[in-house]
Amino acid sequence: MAGGAQVYVQGSNLAYGSIAFGGVPAAHVPCGPPFCSATAPAAAGESMLNTFKSRV
Repeated sequence: MAGGAQVYVQGSNLAYGSIAFGGVPAAHVPCGPPFCSATAPAAAGESMLNTFKSRV
């Protein structure tokens, strides 16, 4: 996934979540209870979204 790509995650209990791409934290991760969005960091290269953590 190219750096700067927008990613959206839908579900439940996502408030205070975090997103990483190949272990590299995403930029701009606003999360609410049903939804998170993130911007893939430039260092993500071709890695896929592989980590989502919810801190509920």
